[in-house]
Amino acid sequence: MKVLLTGMTSNQCRPERTSNTFYSGTLALHTVLKENPNIEYSFGNPWDFDFTEFDTVLLGIYAGNALGSSARFPAVAEQLLKVNPENTKVILHLDDWHASSIKNGMNAMRKEKNVRRLMKMFHPKADDYEFENIVANIVTWCEDIRTGRRTYPVLLPMLGWRMNKVNVIGESMGLTGSSFIPYDYCAAFDPIELPDPPKERGWVLATKYDYNKYIEEKKFTWPVIRYGCKKNGDNYLPNEEDVIREAYTKYWGLISHPYHPKLRGQGRDKFMLATWTRSIIISEPGENDNMPEYSVSVSEIEKMSDKQLEDLAERQRIAYLTNSWSRYQLQEFVKGLIK
Repeated sequence: MKVLLTGMTSNQCRPERTSNTFYSGTLALHTVLKENPNIEYSFGNPWDFDFTEFDTVLLGIYAGNALGSSARFPAVAEQLLKVNPENTKVILHLDDWHASSIKNGMNAMRKEKNVRRLMKMFHPKADDYEFENIVANIVTWCEDIRTGRRTYPVLLPMLGWRMNKVNVIGESMGLTGSSFIPYDYCAAFDPIELPDPPKERGWVLATKYDYNKYIEEKKFTWPVIRYGCKKNGDNYLPNEEDVIREAYTKYWGLISHPYHPKLRGQGRDKFMLATWTRSIIISEPGENDNMPEYSVSVSEIEKMSDKQLEDLAERQRIAYLTNSWSRYQLQEFVKGLIK
């Protein structure tokens, strides 16, 4: 059996890079597939392969107007249009932050004028015949997806306790008629070897976005140590593992900041990282489903003794592990997808 895993962003297409790495759904699929001795596995950019040569193609989608990157959208759309579903199974996969981008991009790209403008930018040397084929393929594929004439299974990386919300999140993407399949991607990753220094009282916020207002609203009294937001002059570490070693192991608190409501509870590795580092994570009800271990307020946590902090971190760790998949479950799930 021949299986291809491919995706859009540089992180998805090069998951083993040594900088700017992160734990993603795409990396989880890659990790499990490359360990399967019973398949002929390929991984790489979508325009480097002929989809019809594979039994299963897992195709990453970043946004409706960036399927294989905007410049490469034509080649990927053309491949998808010629695939015979009886011979090649196509499954879409994505990482958690792209749901609204997919819907907005798909709506934009079904309008011919938008496609023409974007493709003129990326394919200025195409002759008239080639250019018209490019436009027709993209408009056709996006319209087929929007109306449900063409459907695909869509893999969504999710926290174990949020999987019953998969359709609510999936339908927000505008992929009409597609089936949305949740999986616990964190099960693919083994804990890394970490230092174990004495914990200090502090909260770690690692994000490239500006969350000053959120920080003010939470009224933290412990110091907030920030990474990633250049606008605020935060520390910047290109490798997530460096943040884990330098900050998460050192401080008690780990902040899982809010995202757009439609994105909460999909792929958030901060719960996994809090478990690895025996830290205490704070999160939003839409993400933690009001589980008691994750619903302790900031003010309550900051008043705790060291022993109470240790006990809470352990309760959260047990809650996470109890509600998560095992590596074996994820391996069997992937086997079922590609059989």
